[in-house]
Amino acid sequence: MVHLGVINYGSLGLPKHLQSTSGVCLHRLSPSDPVPPGILIFVHVIETRAVTLDQAVHRILNAENGMHWVIDEMPDTNRGQWALKAGAQGYSSAPVTQAEWRSALAAMQQGQYWASRTILNQLVRDLVDEPSVPLSIRLSLSPREREVAECVASGYSNKRIARQLEVTERTVKAHLSNIFQKTPVSDRLELALLMKGELPERVRVNL
Repeated sequence: MVHLGVINYGSLGLPKHLQSTSGVCLHRLSPSDPVPPGILIFVHVIETRAVTLDQAVHRILNAENGMHWVIDEMPDTNRGQWALKAGAQGYSSAPVTQAEWRSALAAMQQGQYWASRTILNQLVRDLVDEPSVPLSIRLSLSPREREVAECVASGYSNKRIARQLEVTERTVKAHLSNIFQKTPVSDRLELALLMKGELPERVRVNL
């Protein structure tokens, strides 16, 4: 019997057809619940809100044992990389099919990484097509900081970024301050160039 801890960071949850799988015992947990003993795999079900990914990543980073699978309502390359970098062994889109469920559980029980075919194709395609932003810089930023940086690269003002991300301008400024501390750029123009893969000479020298 494989014991799974299912942590919902919202109202999404698992489809009913996955809630009764032969040989699997599900333990439903809230984000703040202590970890019961004997859990082999933790399934983190997150929503489109960036805060749910941040909560899942925080829990994964602080986990002392077990494997972690993130099921994302809004999967994309940045969110997937952030989850995997934090220590997740699995990442897929919601809803999960019965075949994906069984395949992922089998792979992770053998200590392997797993991603659905759709997500894997997306990760590979984006890896090939994305601007040549150094991986270390991309992974040093939180998902929300990367969203802000990409908006800056698109030429958005702070006011428009705030409206786009449904936050205050003060929050946008705080994110930009964090970005400038984590990267070698010092202003919006250099940040825009960095996100487009057109690194200024000063930034290239400092990488």
